[in-house]
Amino acid sequence: VKIARELCAEFGVSAANCVAYGDSRSDAELFAEVPVSVAVNADHHVRALASHQYSGRDLREAYALVSTG
Repeated sequence: VKIARELCAEFGVSAANCVAYGDSRSDAELFAEVPVSVAVNADHHVRALASHQYSGRDLREAYALVSTG
């Protein structure tokens, strides 16, 4: 989360405009920091925290869950 906050500040982006992708419990804090999150091939603990879930091998499909363009 610290690194994400630093990157948001560096690039002038609000966390409210970010999407987090993750696969493990270590991503839980990041999922709580942003409005949209995608659990990728994650266990049930992480899937329950995410706003979207993806299981598969094509990460383009995970991206498409939240892509607007």
